[in-house]
Amino acid sequence: MAQIYRRSSPSGSVFPPRTVMYFRNFQDRGVANSLVEGLKKAGLFDPGREYVHVSREDQITGDDLKKFFLPSIIEGFGSGGSQWSFSTTRDGTVSLRSPRVPGGVVDTGKRWIERDRVWTQYQNQYHGLAICSTVFKNRKGTPEGKDEYLMFSDIAMIPFSQVK
Repeated sequence: MAQIYRRSSPSGSVFPPRTVMYFRNFQDRGVANSLVEGLKKAGLFDPGREYVHVSREDQITGDDLKKFFLPSIIEGFGSGGSQWSFSTTRDGTVSLRSPRVPGGVVDTGKRWIERDRVWTQYQNQYHGLAICSTVFKNRKGTPEGKDEYLMFSDIAMIPFSQVK
């Protein structure tokens, strides 16, 4: 199975654990661990890469979420290793700096908090659609890896660190 997948994949890659677990987010950690171990034995995971597990205790909520983001500067690494950042002012104005921004390197928009969710809407990124996210502390994250926190959005899991 692993060889068939590698031949059909354009890059010859295997399933990244973070991607697999994003789409198969089991509440029972034993089931999640069993899946991960099985895929590792089948040769479908990159050696040495670990998947991320978060729980409700790790979630940043309510007033803590507002204090965390309004104002803030956060940064992380994209899937290709490129660095990105976004800064948010106290009134929710957000600026994204990334080489993947459509039409340039900077995009602006707004960010707001509703209950325990962060909403972000850029002018160009994601075709201007508002994206909803939840934020968690990553117990395995490091400032160097820019992955101390995890944002789970409608689209992906985004590891990042807070600069300010």
